[in-house]
Amino acid sequence: MFKKKLFITAFFCAFCVNIFAVEDSDLAKISRHKARGYLVKDKAFYREKILAKKEKLPFSINIPKNSNGLIKVIYNIEQPQEVLKSRQNSIVCSMSLLNAQNNALTYQYVRTHSKKFILPAQGKGCYIPSGTTKLEVGCRIIDETKNVKLRNAIVTYLVPQITIVSPFEGQIINDNTPDFYWQTFADNSILEICQDENFSASPVFNYKVSKFQAKTIPDKLKAGKWFYRVKTADNVYSKVVSFTQIAPLGKDCDAPILYAKPTFIKNKQDSFIFKFYKDGTIKNIVGKYCNETLSGKIIAPNVIELTAPKGGWKKGVEKLRIEVSDTANNVGVSQVYISHSPNLQQVVWNNRGIKIDGINFFPVGSYIVRKFEMAAMKEKGINFVQHYGADLTTNNNYTRQWLDKVANYNLKAMTSFNRERFRAQDFDFIAKRIGDLIDHKSLIAWYLFDEPELPKHSVKSWEIKRINELVKALDPSRPTLLTFYMESVIPRNRNSSDVYVNQAYQKSTEKILDEFIFVDKMLQGTPTTAKFNIINLGHFINKDDQAINGALLAMMQGGGLMHWWKEMGSKNNRLLNQHDKYWRELKHLVPIFKASGATNVYQEVPGVLCYEKNIDNERIFIAVNTTDKRVKLKNNVIIEPLKHVIIKY
Repeated sequence: MFKKKLFITAFFCAFCVNIFAVEDSDLAKISRHKARGYLVKDKAFYREKILAKKEKLPFSINIPKNSNGLIKVIYNIEQPQEVLKSRQNSIVCSMSLLNAQNNALTYQYVRTHSKKFILPAQGKGCYIPSGTTKLEVGCRIIDETKNVKLRNAIVTYLVPQITIVSPFEGQIINDNTPDFYWQTFADNSILEICQDENFSASPVFNYKVSKFQAKTIPDKLKAGKWFYRVKTADNVYSKVVSFTQIAPLGKDCDAPILYAKPTFIKNKQDSFIFKFYKDGTIKNIVGKYCNETLSGKIIAPNVIELTAPKGGWKKGVEKLRIEVSDTANNVGVSQVYISHSPNLQQVVWNNRGIKIDGINFFPVGSYIVRKFEMAAMKEKGINFVQHYGADLTTNNNYTRQWLDKVANYNLKAMTSFNRERFRAQDFDFIAKRIGDLIDHKSLIAWYLFDEPELPKHSVKSWEIKRINELVKALDPSRPTLLTFYMESVIPRNRNSSDVYVNQAYQKSTEKILDEFIFVDKMLQGTPTTAKFNIINLGHFINKDDQAINGALLAMMQGGGLMHWWKEMGSKNNRLLNQHDKYWRELKHLVPIFKASGATNVYQEVPGVLCYEKNIDNERIFIAVNTTDKRVKLKNNVIIEPLKHVIIKY
């Protein structure tokens, strides 16, 4: 029998709803269908991720060297000194991320800022999420220093907690297949239901739940008193909560299941169509949109059509609330985001650049470009900009004013979302930001998140994908961008963005090329349509010839070039003026990469990247030699060590 258990997946994935800290008194005041979680956001449901404790334990370690070259120290830390928020079972030691599993530390990834030591794979430790934490660190000296001091290292752990939301203690419900909600950082949970408080009598219902803290059970509960609890994969239990179910087993308590999704509506008078499921007969269909009631009708089996509002759908993003009731007076409720904006420009991004409404555009951009710096950027040839001040604010008006300035200089931009709101999965904020900016002609890409896997962010793959799905649903005209600090996480983030932003922060063109090749391998098998390369000018590469080589590699190997500056903000203009030759050359090259034409990119010999393109009746050949050897190619072109050639035939 088709059960309501499908509702949770459809509801949480398609409608992008989370239920967080809710007081029992608030739930008692809300009607049954609201308490079951059908609201996008209600004041009582407003999310607050204050779920668990993280102990931050500052300490220093003096590490002596032993005979076999390994350093081992056991350090006991007592008394937590600060309470913060964190993710479950994560331990951070210096800048190295480790996982705590079965009370033994295993290395997930190691990258430390210290130049004096690295952490070897055989390092071990113990994880004690209470009282004194004992840390055993294995380190290896890589220079002649006999004593190494590990400064500002921290050990963090999370005391897992599970907060029960609904049904709350003592609640009386008239539903033989009720919905359950709880709250935890754990990805996987087990819901247990029994009529015995000790969960020893039969039957005991067990349901495994992945990712979401919600479950509509498929089995019917007979009338009477029931107990339930939730546990994580680490066997952390919630408190036991009792409730009373009063509906007879034979009563139809299954509300219609609505499969409405966030939708962009192109024409303001178009109707909204969605699917539903219900064994019984539908009695009433009502839509609520901006204080207007919309009529609905069934136009095909399990398909409902809602008429457009009288004045048409509003520009931007608004919420549509749908209520569908059956003859047993069960009400299925859904609330979805509807977006609309006339004449949106269409942006297509691939590994040869961008097409904006069919017109070629090759982005050469810079991070952190403020309003007063745009004139200098424009003069040097930069045509694509980003600014964290406009990205991370929650003030959409400020971001729009920054985009207005971008438009004044005929530039294009990408913009992002406030990181805290992203981490909190605040879909209301994401939707409103899209609605407030969707019609701006300067905005050509949504930058989802910068390095989400870092411990300070700890954004999970499925959280990124949920936001990406929402952004793509509400704005199908622009691509989404994403980047990672650790490229090894790319494969597990499939379907997370349209364009991957590759950070080639290397000190030589040879290593930049290796970085591009490595990332290309990581991207194999993912549906990512393009790669957008970043190089660091003025820090790792500070000579014009090397900088031009790096830029060429980035432009040949991806759909554009982005600059990350060592000295951001007020130093931008100085860096621009410092590399006059670089900017002149780059400005001259952009039209080549922007132009239409058959393109071929290859390595004829290792370390030499070649680029061929036919533009009208002209053939362009570009090659970059990243090696320290003189190279002669098959076309008799000779390239000196660490140089490039550009030839037109």
